[in-house]
Amino acid sequence: EVKLVFKTPVKGNFKEIASQFNVDLFQKMTPPGGKIYVHRFDGTQKGDEFSFTAETFGVRQDWKGLITENGENDKESYFVDVGKELPKPLSSWSHRHLFQKLNESETLIVDEVEYHCSMKVLEYLSFPFWQVYFNYRSYLYKKIFG
Repeated sequence: EVKLVFKTPVKGNFKEIASQFNVDLFQKMTPPGGKIYVHRFDGTQKGDEFSFTAETFGVRQDWKGLITENGENDKESYFVDVGKELPKPLSSWSHRHLFQKLNESETLIVDEVEYHCSMKVLEYLSFPFWQVYFNYRSYLYKKIFG
């Protein structure tokens, strides 16, 4: 199992930032050279489902997932998506999206990811890809939210 954590400070109230995690933002998270074709995106509440086809350099792979939990209090908001049908070589995926209140006008977005691949060596080989992807995502968070 591989665990990754990425933290990105942005401008905006944590509840407002969390509410903007919708299909439009999801489509903006596509890295250069890639395309996302969204087939379903119910939202970020427990029980919501999503599915999409990711295309990278002409290779298409399907991904289906489920929001397994979500919550909010006066200091943070979060939701967790879990992969149900994953592209090769992934065999499991869990992504916790956390929005922590730094103050009334600043939020810390935390991406906590855990994944398994069908073979341990593939976990090590895929690690740099996920590092680049989430660093790019952090860059986009700052660009979109300030």
